[in-house]
Amino acid sequence: MNILYILGNGFDKAQGLATSYQDFYAEYKKIKPKSELESRLIKDIQSDYSTWADLEEGLGKYSNSFTDPGVFREILWTLNGRLKEYLKLQVLRIDLLNLSKDRLINDLLNPQAELELKQKIELNSYITQLRAGNVYINCVTFNYTDTFEKILNQDDSFIGYLNSKQHPVYFNNFLHIHGNLDDLIILGVNDVSQITNESFRNIPELIEEFVKPEVNNGCENMKNETFSRYIREADIIVLFGVSVGITDSIWWQIIGERLDNPKDILRVVYYPYDIEKNTELYPYRKRRWANDYISLLKDRMRTVASVDDLRKRVYIGLNKPYFNLK
Repeated sequence: MNILYILGNGFDKAQGLATSYQDFYAEYKKIKPKSELESRLIKDIQSDYSTWADLEEGLGKYSNSFTDPGVFREILWTLNGRLKEYLKLQVLRIDLLNLSKDRLINDLLNPQAELELKQKIELNSYITQLRAGNVYINCVTFNYTDTFEKILNQDDSFIGYLNSKQHPVYFNNFLHIHGNLDDLIILGVNDVSQITNESFRNIPELIEEFVKPEVNNGCENMKNETFSRYIREADIIVLFGVSVGITDSIWWQIIGERLDNPKDILRVVYYPYDIEKNTELYPYRKRRWANDYISLLKDRMRTVASVDDLRKRVYIGLNKPYFNLK
């Protein structure tokens, strides 16, 4: 059996790191600009935070503010460098002594642990029916940080057992699909349609630097092929702390293709990291919120399945301490 974990910024936030784009903007507006161009960028972000809620999507729209692709590429590299500097400082704040490796491994071994009882029973039944044998875990992160690796710090691939020592579990691979802070970080969009300035869509240099799948293809690092294979081979996919944003549509749509296949038995678990839904009203609103997330996944995965059909195969874990390792 194969389990794929896909991690977003919610993983770092759950460990207390200020790694959201909003956190970055709060510091970015305080810096001394390197140029008039950067000064303009900072003012433009401050004047319209809603457009920049997702930095990558915002950049795609911002391309329409320029006629010279070289000037826009300068903006890209300036922001890339600033974000990298900021995140490196955040990583220094990781307190490994107060983050539990045991809890991380326990959560990896129990993707159903924090679901509601009905969903937990259903996923346990699904795992039993698979007659798993050995279980292999792959993990792909959209984050540039190495928080996960620092906590796991595992030399041996064997990490424990699934279902009361019936199935040995091996951690297979960890992949930074968008690069990491020790190397190139990829800041960009999913495809050229997300570059609002249509005149920029046929400029090879810009596409190779700003369309994320094309950056990986240009680097010949096989990351796109590896991630795609992980999705297609997984029996369970666990999404944690991802926004399911449009700038990563390629991956959501591959999952959607599997959910649309009537012969495919894939199960998806989604643990959003949404502190706004951590309220006293949660027990009364959880089903509506869960349906909202199902509708979001349906839209981003472009699946033709109904919300009711998806609820039978996609489980939403709201307001749960999953991967909270403090």
